[in-house]
Amino acid sequence: LKGKVYPESGLKAPSEMKVFLGNKVVQNVAIKRNGKFKISLISDSYYTLSVSMKDHETKKVVVSTQGVTKTGAPLDTQFDFDVFLYKSDAFAGRSKDLLDFPTALIEYDEYNRSLEVNMAYTSSIYAAQKELLKSDPVIINDKAR
Repeated sequence: LKGKVYPESGLKAPSEMKVFLGNKVVQNVAIKRNGKFKISLISDSYYTLSVSMKDHETKKVVVSTQGVTKTGAPLDTQFDFDVFLYKSDAFAGRSKDLLDFPTALIEYDEYNRSLEVNMAYTSSIYAAQKELLKSDPVIINDKAR
């Protein structure tokens, strides 16, 4: 898998990706200033990718390689995806509970024999985040909290 991180701030700063298999970190990936990354995954597993950058909200992406062994197809190493990171203050005064959920699901499609984005899930999370950003922040003592 490969992709690119796009910070809302536009900064060209290093970021980091932790690759979890279950609750265990199996890879730490230093993402360079250009935002590009590349990772390798084994088949028939569920991964959580956690992408973080200073002064930005961490995002999670779930990748399922279940079914790859059954079909005998190789994992498509050319699968590309992008991760957009919001600035930390973007959600000031709003509940960040929604940010605990993965922003995308990537699954192995046996018919196409490739990894595919689950668009129904990913679109719904994206829409919910956009709605949250449009909502009015809670103001306490002249400050958004």
